[in-house]
Amino acid sequence: MRIKGLKKSIKSLVLSLCLISFGTIHAQESKCGLMGFVGLSRPILDNGWGVQGGLHVNRYLRDWVELGSQLSYQRTNINHAFLSGKESRMNSILLLAGGRFYMIPKTKGIRAYLNFLIGGMCINERKDGFTRNEFGLGLSTGVYLQFQRMVLGLSAETDQFVLLKIGYRF
Repeated sequence: MRIKGLKKSIKSLVLSLCLISFGTIHAQESKCGLMGFVGLSRPILDNGWGVQGGLHVNRYLRDWVELGSQLSYQRTNINHAFLSGKESRMNSILLLAGGRFYMIPKTKGIRAYLNFLIGGMCINERKDGFTRNEFGLGLSTGVYLQFQRMVLGLSAETDQFVLLKIGYRF
């Protein structure tokens, strides 16, 4: 029963964020941006791989700084856990907000930036017939290169993952 309610709450949260984000973007096209991204993830201590997909919504403040939010979903298969040596499947949802700090002026064709985001995280992990559901603090930090509308980056995110991401700014 609890899991059905949890899934319904997560779906409602995702839908609400998307509707609010798209409304903000259309209302202030010149100051806001939307980026879709996909990524490959690798757990830091465990042996395994995962995939991530999500959206970034950004609001321009100055030439060198933007406020942003991230909504992402990640699916990871862990083949050998560091401590237990067991297999598991992990699903996680991150809802984060923070800043993007550009290191190269807007006049150049390539822009490098740092991203610092903090917010909430929901994890569902299945291991040995047991299910673990956890809510906690979500973090993401990374270094990115933007080539016109394409973005390529390397980030570290909770729950202990390194990700290689590619995105497109609409």
